[in-house]
Amino acid sequence: MKRFGYAVKGRLVGLILALPLPFLALAYGPSPVLRVVTDGGEVILSVAIPERRWEVHWRHSVSGVWLYEAYRWCDGAIVLTDAFAPHLDLAGMGYTPGRGELRLLPEGYRGVRYHIAGIDEVIPVEHRFRLGSSLAPTVLVVAGRHYPLSELYPGGSVRFEVLAFSATAP
Repeated sequence: MKRFGYAVKGRLVGLILALPLPFLALAYGPSPVLRVVTDGGEVILSVAIPERRWEVHWRHSVSGVWLYEAYRWCDGAIVLTDAFAPHLDLAGMGYTPGRGELRLLPEGYRGVRYHIAGIDEVIPVEHRFRLGSSLAPTVLVVAGRHYPLSELYPGGSVRFEVLAFSATAP
């Protein structure tokens, strides 16, 4: 046993101390993965969502203005948290009392004037999103990175799904 030198003992102690690290990573799990899935079941995009948040930016097909929606992954559900618009008289847009809080934004913020904060509406699993064309694009934004969904599947119908603790994330 005397031959068991300090270097070997040091390596063993280091190995024993390092063993819990992978288990801690598993306990917290890797980032969830957001997938964009077509009606036919094809996954057109998979992206890690380390902050469990993302946005969908889309251009209104009639008015041409940009609209922004913010989502988060919370307790196993996709939740619409916020919406941003330059004005509230667009078809399908607007503020409904009791559905979040309407805030007026300073001029020039993202080119929009209205922010509906705290919507906190759970999006049903079967909910479909219609992607725009190149003239009215839809863009997914995760952690500041832009993914042009309209280029991947122009005019298509998709749904978002989250794999809570995928072993691999692109």
